[in-house]
Amino acid sequence: MLLYDNLDDLKSKLQGTIIYYKGQACWVKDCGVNDVDETGVPTAYYLKLTNRKKNSMSVLLNDPDLNYMHFKLGYCNYDGYAVFIHRKPVKQYKQGLKGDQIDWKCATAPIHINFDFNFNSHICDMLEGVYPTAKYVADALKYQLSSNKAFHPNFAMSYDTVHEDYILEYKGVKVGFSQDLKNITLKEKFSYIREALVEAIGYV
Repeated sequence: MLLYDNLDDLKSKLQGTIIYYKGQACWVKDCGVNDVDETGVPTAYYLKLTNRKKNSMSVLLNDPDLNYMHFKLGYCNYDGYAVFIHRKPVKQYKQGLKGDQIDWKCATAPIHINFDFNFNSHICDMLEGVYPTAKYVADALKYQLSSNKAFHPNFAMSYDTVHEDYILEYKGVKVGFSQDLKNITLKEKFSYIREALVEAIGYV
C-alpha cells in the first residue's frame, strides 16, 4: 500500500529533508517513480540520496533500512558552541527533518550566534550520535578551544577560568559544576539527572 497520493505528494514531504539510511544521515536530493501499473499509476517510488561523504545513491522507498520518522536530536557541536536542538511543538507536514521544524538553545552563546541548521558534519554527528569524550571536551575547554562543548546528546560543559571549574549543562541549561568531573555539585531540582550525568562522563 502506497503512503503517498502521487509523486508531488512524496516530493512535498521528503525532498530537501534529512533522513537516515542504514543509520547514516542522508540528504534527499530528489524523488522519482520506480514502477507503474498497466494504467500508468505509480506502484513504487525511489529516493535519490547523498550522505556526508557526498556519495549518491538511489534507494527504493520501501527499503527497510530507510528511516524518515524518528531522529536522534540533542546537542550539536557547532562553531565553538554546544547547541541543544529540539523539535518545535507544532504539527509538521514534512516527514524528513528540516531547519524550520526545530528550535535550539545554547547556555553560553549570545543570541546572535546565528545557528544554521543544514546538512553538514555538525548535524550529521548529532544525528548519528558521534560525540567526543568528556575528557577530550574538558581538555579542549581548558585551552579555550570552545565556549562550551557537548560530550553526549543531553550533556555539555563550559569552563570557568576564574573559579577553575567546569560548568555542567543539561539540554541547554546550566545545572551544576565540578572541578574534576568526579565530585559533582548539582542544583537541587536537577538531582535526578546525577546518575545519567555520571554515566555520560564515564571515567575521567
